Amino acid sequence: YGISTLNPMIHSYSVLRTCHVPVDKPSGGSISPLSTVAVVCNNQLFYSVFGDTDGCDDADFTRETSYALANLCFPGWGLGGEKGYTGHDILYIAFMADDAIPGSNDADWKASESKAFETSLAMLGKN
Repeated sequence: YGISTLNPMIHSYSVLRTCHVPVDKPSGGSISPLSTVAVVCNNQLFYSVFGDTDGCDDADFTRETSYALANLCFPGWGLGGEKGYTGHDILYIAFMADDAIPGSNDADWKASESKAFETSLAMLGKN
């Protein structure tokens, strides 16, 4: 892939969680790390990768994304580590097929800005 880790400022990724059902394959779920995730937010469609899981507290919902994805969804809102979007109107669709995982040449892993990376993932979503 040519990168050592996902960069939250560049790579659009989703942090999926559930309190009662395993999500990721390492925990017994059905979604592989880096699988493509379609995200509908702010009346727009974006693509991300499954980048991390989150622990369970008192709610059973997805509540985190990378800085890059948050700001693609809600540009100009000033979202970040101290300020998040609190609405309950974002749809995440994680793809489970093996070909939903972008390979080293299927996505622009070395992109220098978030829109370029997300656009490269959109090509997978359209296939």
